[in-house]
Amino acid sequence: MILNTKYMENAIIQRVILIKQNEKILSDKEFCSKISVSYDTYNTILKRNSTPKIDFILKINSAFEQYSLDWLLTGKGNMFIENNLQNNEKNDVFKDKYISELEENKQLRIQIIELKDELFEIKKQSVERDLDVQTVQLNSGMQKMASA
Repeated sequence: MILNTKYMENAIIQRVILIKQNEKILSDKEFCSKISVSYDTYNTILKRNSTPKIDFILKINSAFEQYSLDWLLTGKGNMFIENNLQNNEKNDVFKDKYISELEENKQLRIQIIELKDELFEIKKQSVERDLDVQTVQLNSGMQKMASA
């Protein structure tokens, strides 16, 4: 990333420019729109090479939450808030896994319903066989009684 040496005296401004470049924002007006700051305010800070007020920094931090506020103010630490990025990646993994588990549970519920229907049919057939056996036994017993 190319640093703009015109604003090197003010490190905060340089880090703001790095964010702008990193986000591939070519236009100052587009950047101002994203951070909800007037172009005149932004341009004045750049021209005077002055340290931006905290509300300006907080607007940048609010618009680009992936950047460390500590880094933006002091230049220390990582540029990016790694924990947030890692958490977002973990959340995406958990979300995908959750959706997969839901689909698997849906398929298992369908299988359970099918197995219950199958079991019902087997029990029904078993009861019908038992009734047939009992009917045969009863008829056989009645025939024996009738012949006696």
